[in-house]
Amino acid sequence: MFENREQNLDAIRALIKSQVDAGANYLDVNVGTRVSSEIEDLVWLANFAQETADIPLSIDTPNPKAAEAALKSHKGRPIVNSISLEEKRYGGMIPLVKQYKAGVIALCLDDVGMPETVEDKVKNAKSSLKS
Repeated sequence: MFENREQNLDAIRALIKSQVDAGANYLDVNVGTRVSSEIEDLVWLANFAQETADIPLSIDTPNPKAAEAALKSHKGRPIVNSISLEEKRYGGMIPLVKQYKAGVIALCLDDVGMPETVEDKVKNAKSSLKS
């Protein structure tokens, strides 16, 4: 959808409008398939989404640099999506969450992987709340 932004503006705008019309409280912005240009594309999409709709964004990326770039231009209270207890991801995202006073969507996985039991998932969820 981002190969030629100008050709896709109407499609992206229609998708945003359909989500807002359906009652979305946040728009999830994610350009994860575009790793080589993720920072630039995520900032562009975040800005375009905010120009198109007056609701906050869920910044959905595991890349702290991309998240920070999008958060810098965000209006309102954002959500940072896909935080996990994986040391590399958690350590890069929590300072941004605090700095931008963002909400969080946390995954219960850690450096070992996805827990198999409910007890381990709850343990990881509680651990993620400590920061």
